[in-house]
Amino acid sequence: MFHVLGMMKNLLLVAQLTSSGHIVLFGPQDVKVYRNVEILGELVMMGQRMESVYVMSVETAKVYKTRRNETVDLWHMRLSHVSYSKLDTMMKKSMLKGLSKLEVRKDTVCAGSQYGKAHQLPYEESNFRAKEPLELIHSDVFGPVKQASIGGMKYMVLSLMTSREWRKAIEEELAALERNQTLELVPKLNGVKPISCKWVYKIKRRTDGSIEKHKGRLVARGFSQQYGLDYDEMFSPVAKLPSSTCSEQKLELVANGYHSEYVCKLRKALYGLKQAPRAWYGKIAEFLTHSGYLMTSADSSLFIKAKERKLAIVLVYADDLIITGDYEEEVLQTKESLSVRFQMKELGHLKHFLDLEVHDTRRSTTGYVFMLGSGAVSWCSKRQPTVSLSTIEAEYWATAMAAPEITWLVQLLKDLHQPIEYGVPLYCNNLSAIRLAKNSVFHARTKHVEVHYHFIRAKDLKE
Repeated sequence: MFHVLGMMKNLLLVAQLTSSGHIVLFGPQDVKVYRNVEILGELVMMGQRMESVYVMSVETAKVYKTRRNETVDLWHMRLSHVSYSKLDTMMKKSMLKGLSKLEVRKDTVCAGSQYGKAHQLPYEESNFRAKEPLELIHSDVFGPVKQASIGGMKYMVLSLMTSREWRKAIEEELAALERNQTLELVPKLNGVKPISCKWVYKIKRRTDGSIEKHKGRLVARGFSQQYGLDYDEMFSPVAKLPSSTCSEQKLELVANGYHSEYVCKLRKALYGLKQAPRAWYGKIAEFLTHSGYLMTSADSSLFIKAKERKLAIVLVYADDLIITGDYEEEVLQTKESLSVRFQMKELGHLKHFLDLEVHDTRRSTTGYVFMLGSGAVSWCSKRQPTVSLSTIEAEYWATAMAAPEITWLVQLLKDLHQPIEYGVPLYCNNLSAIRLAKNSVFHARTKHVEVHYHFIRAKDLKE
């Protein structure tokens, strides 16, 4: 017997009854449980019990025809509405055992199949009239849905082309392609299969979450390119630097909106192609090399220019550049040269890179590590919650945050029957912070320190 929480009745498992020696008989209208009964009758099907499930054997099964007069429509429905032409082939070649040879008419139509393939019937004319603003909204794609969300909202799908911001983003992208002479419109050649392209839309946001701009980019569906036919090799940072033009002059794109007899012939690499990363890297690397930068052997995307122990560093990732260093004159000169050679936009101080947020803050970082034997067993590195007024205060806070971790580790070893009979030494690289922890007197310059940070004092006095 099983009890299910929330059900008013118990559940009885058939496998439990049969395990106790009972016979369960299922009838058309009821079920009966017998004990010590002898069964006489024709065996139709049998199976074996696998744990609590009975698995029937196909070899012992007997199938009886439910209809004596077979028709083509009956076999059509039995075989999951297979087409009549395939059914005729199966009958002529005797591909299915038990399938009679019947006459199949080519003009036979199945009503169920036609309804399944037919489109949805048109909506009936509505007599609804809106009485309030925004009560009736016309959407060119889908919606609004009848079912409202938990918050009472009704969702709809709109076309991006109806938005003024997205139209402007598309116009800017097309203007950039035309200005850079990336592609040209040419007649379609016979025997050449062009590569399709699509628009990719993205909303760029500021650090506060507000929208900075709507960006649209035309990219090629590079996954349809074949190795050895459309391109010879993928991008490799250590390979010989190529030119920025597309190496395959036969490469063509199908752009939506143009006449079907014309295609876009690429003059330069476009996003999405296999050659695009290699072409862009080659062009920017060639420019930086001519400007006096040296490619590092450890990272081919890192370029360095040194003069009198001052460095100017340029890090390349896709179409993003990070320019930094203490060689301020060269950093400014590099920005101006890049702006003249390429169409680029300076985004100011580094805030986001590879989906990582880079925040400039005055808060100190607390870091500690605890060693047991020759291995580290616990460590931490995190920013302090507030800004410290001095280095002593920051180091003192760090030791105070490490003290509770020591207490927990000592208790853990005690529970593992490995007690520590001596005080655990805590090393700090600031003598003033150590003296502050050992002195129980509250100084005038440390009155603002929160009370719970003086936990290290109590632990030091206890030890």
